[in-house]
Amino acid sequence: MSAFVKALDNQQAIENNVLVWYNYFTTILYRSFGIMITPNIEEKLSTVCSKLNALQQVAKIDLDVVYTPCDAECRHTLPVKRTDWQPFVHPYYLFEQNKYYWFRAKFTVPKLQAHQKAYLCVETFIGGVASTIRPQGLLYLNGKEVCGIDIKHTDVLLDGAGEYEMYLHFYTHVFGTGFPLYFSVKIRDERITQAYYDFNVPFSAVKLLNLRTNELTRSLTVLEKATNIVDFRNPYSEEFYVSVEQACDYLKREYYGVSGGSFNTALCVGHTHIDVAWLWNLEQTRQKVERSFSTVLKLMDEYPEYRFMMSQPQLFAYLKQTDSELFTRVKQRIQEGRWEVDGAMWLEADTNLTCGESLVRQMMYGQRFFPDEFGIDCTCVWLPDVFGYSGQLPQIMAKSGIKRFVTAKIGWNDTDRFPYDVFDWYGIDGSKVFAYLLSTSDTDPRNGVYDRTYTSYCEPLTAKSALGTWNRFQQKDFTDSVIMSYGYGDGGGGPTREDLERQRRLSCGLLGIPKTKISSLHEALDVVESNFRRSCEELRRVPKWHGELYFEFHRGTLTSVPRVKKNNRMAEIALINAEQLSVMANKLCGVLYPAEQIERNWKVALLNQFHDILPGSAVEAVYADSDKQYAELFAETGKITKNALQSIAENVDAEGKTVVFNNTPFTANGTVTLNGKTHIVRDISAHGYNVIDIDCSDRSCGDKVQVGDKMLQNSYYVLTFSNDGSVVNLLDKRNNRQIVPDGQQLNQFVAYDDMPFEYDNWEMAPYHKQKSRTLSENATFAPIDDGDRKGFEIVKKYGNSTITQRVWLYNDGIERIDFDTDVVWREKGQLLKVRFPLDVVCDNARYDIQFGSVLRSTHDNTSWDSARFESVAHKWVDMSEGGYGVALLNNGKYGFGTEYNVLTMTIVKSGSFPYDGASDVVPSFTYSLLPHAKDYTNGVVSAAYVLNNPFTVAKGGSGQLPQNFSLVSTNDGGLVCETVKKAECGKGTVVRVYEANGARHNATITFGVPVDKAFLCDLNEKEIQQLTTQNNGVNITIKPFEILTIKVL
Repeated sequence: MSAFVKALDNQQAIENNVLVWYNYFTTILYRSFGIMITPNIEEKLSTVCSKLNALQQVAKIDLDVVYTPCDAECRHTLPVKRTDWQPFVHPYYLFEQNKYYWFRAKFTVPKLQAHQKAYLCVETFIGGVASTIRPQGLLYLNGKEVCGIDIKHTDVLLDGAGEYEMYLHFYTHVFGTGFPLYFSVKIRDERITQAYYDFNVPFSAVKLLNLRTNELTRSLTVLEKATNIVDFRNPYSEEFYVSVEQACDYLKREYYGVSGGSFNTALCVGHTHIDVAWLWNLEQTRQKVERSFSTVLKLMDEYPEYRFMMSQPQLFAYLKQTDSELFTRVKQRIQEGRWEVDGAMWLEADTNLTCGESLVRQMMYGQRFFPDEFGIDCTCVWLPDVFGYSGQLPQIMAKSGIKRFVTAKIGWNDTDRFPYDVFDWYGIDGSKVFAYLLSTSDTDPRNGVYDRTYTSYCEPLTAKSALGTWNRFQQKDFTDSVIMSYGYGDGGGGPTREDLERQRRLSCGLLGIPKTKISSLHEALDVVESNFRRSCEELRRVPKWHGELYFEFHRGTLTSVPRVKKNNRMAEIALINAEQLSVMANKLCGVLYPAEQIERNWKVALLNQFHDILPGSAVEAVYADSDKQYAELFAETGKITKNALQSIAENVDAEGKTVVFNNTPFTANGTVTLNGKTHIVRDISAHGYNVIDIDCSDRSCGDKVQVGDKMLQNSYYVLTFSNDGSVVNLLDKRNNRQIVPDGQQLNQFVAYDDMPFEYDNWEMAPYHKQKSRTLSENATFAPIDDGDRKGFEIVKKYGNSTITQRVWLYNDGIERIDFDTDVVWREKGQLLKVRFPLDVVCDNARYDIQFGSVLRSTHDNTSWDSARFESVAHKWVDMSEGGYGVALLNNGKYGFGTEYNVLTMTIVKSGSFPYDGASDVVPSFTYSLLPHAKDYTNGVVSAAYVLNNPFTVAKGGSGQLPQNFSLVSTNDGGLVCETVKKAECGKGTVVRVYEANGARHNATITFGVPVDKAFLCDLNEKEIQQLTTQNNGVNITIKPFEILTIKVL
């Protein structure tokens, strides 16, 4: 929780303390004058509950346990032949982190009396969040895999009397200190257990009710009478059991069976959130899946009403690979309808940093897996823990057949409480989906805490969580039912036996507490949306939100671990290129399309987009795995691309010449490297190639760049540098505009304190701007000359760190000003930004996002504006006034900010938890300034694509292919063809286009190969309607920022 929210909570705590003392003194008065004795009754209830809890256990058998060290891989092979067992003796402590052990014990459960049950108990007595960094295990009994063990799932119901052999594959995790571990069999009297819950659940409820309310008075009256019935004089006697039964019958009749409780319903969806990687690596995630899923199945055997929902096909794919028998058992429960699968996406991915095509593949592969494996279609996008949501997500969802969205994370905002918990969410193109924000929150009404801003997605099912879910829910006038996701999570675990026992009683409708009802997610959303639609019609107003769901927290995740950000950008481009070039090679040369390889590598990229991997909030081991996976992806896609390029070039009529390939959607100028020099090439065909004949001994575009004393000049610009390497003068000669405001400097590096209150690698605190240090020491300058470009190499020092930049101006044909940058960052507790004060007046800046762009304010007029001081952009950010502007392009950064006329880009953030080396590796990157007339529609988008996806070359052959070719092109610069791929069904070619300029277009898409038929499809490539084709082209109408998918045969 942020410092701001905690400050509010501190204020609330002061008010709470006043209420506490008020209640205390009024209680004394009540006692003194005999008016009311509520506290005495509650004390009595507490005593009764404690007594019943203690009396549940009627016998205990301590186990003689032996153990032996092991590893993760052996968990499915019981070590029956091992002989190196050691006694596990007092003090029963484990100290080492990240260690695996087998524990074994043989024991006998004696004959049980009626109403008795036996439980195997594995206890650590560790508190805290279950299954994150706490120890866990996978339990086998008599050779069968039974369930997981963790600090919230310690007791395993046995089948009854008999002989048992236990094997426990146990992982100590990274719990920071030693912990005890105790093994026993406990025999409990089920009659007392049920009585305990019958009393304890109402007791937990009455503690939430305000004093001097009818609900409290009625509840306490009944509960007090029930306590008076229980005869504790001789526990376990016949008289005792009779009194317990009479008390429970009385409660069922006079408390649970009496109407008058809350008219509101909490629809309870069992779930466990499993981070695919976070404080553990991917291998540990596979094990968490096995432990958690087996625990769910065990509890389903015990509680017929229990239903469970799980997302993320990636986790099920892991399970199918590692534990096929457990996978089959899960599948049986899914077919019965008790285990629900939903969530639509391959995994719960970040939606800020991923490109548009990645989000499409997340949906496509996610929605394919569940129907293929289980015959179940997805109905919603479930992203409870993701750090903000793109304004294009509604359109991507809608065009993937998904119309519902669920999250909880926006409830963590540090500044503004998001105004809606149920609403219609509109994307930047106007697409609409139904959105629901989980509202489970802390509550303590008696002490003045009605709710809190913070919401959760993995709470236990209690009276407090049910009431907190209702209290925190804001649109009470639109529905009387709310959704509560319950079950321990982050590292798995899920609902507990205690949750299900409490639910049985809360489902009766306790006074003052919402009635709970076990539900599937799909059914719960049906109920809430039906209520919402009816209320919208009756109230004649509709809660709605347009555009992105910006998360006012965890802003540092746009920058943390910069190498994973750069790898993600490169991987997305590599995959898109591999698909497009493979289609071209297949159409032109008959080369087999490597569909299996491409899909496998897409899934590697999607895996690394999980919301704790790509944002940079995981441990070091996760990034060691990620680095290896990306290296393999780049190697495989590199081979695919190289094979396609060579196959095409060898068949082009270009012997002795060079074939230049342009994989961007625009016919454009760019650069290639020939004989070690950079050369400008012009008008290279979009998604195609051109043959060129360059004299590599000379400059291909003249010699227009002049290098002077800290000065660069070409046909477009004049740049003057200060001694520290920043730009003090930038004249746009074409438009006669000075870009640098008086007294300001562009490309100015500034270091800020990076000391957030908590969530180190996640967070960029609002107060970081209060303490800055400009990197103003003198830099060294060295002229550099590289074919069609010249510039300076500028080296800056700061502390123990070094920044090296190569600043380039080009000969005619390339209008960018490039800053190739290498950063060796050795500072801790500091983040680095580069600033660009611009002589441009604008209230809003435009940021590139998936399949389009969004406007964000440059001022702090409102708290919402102020909180958005760091925002995501992909390839570019643009600040324009009427008729003129400046864009900042980049090929691997995501964190940007604007403050009036100052544009900033965050280079590196040096947090230390949970990964101390998060900033140790900063890959080389390039950013570019692009001044321009008009606005961003004047060449910014195409220039950014060319920067991110440079042209490539191959030697020409003596074939019959033409010297110029475009696989796909458009006649409208606002129409961007992002993707060209083979259809998933194997027949036809799919192209995905989007509108980039925020305007409506009638355009033509032209194909360089024969086209017989064309179909408009959804994003899953399902045909919607046939389109008319003419001259190998398709005419379309496209709306602002719309995405269209077209399949051609």
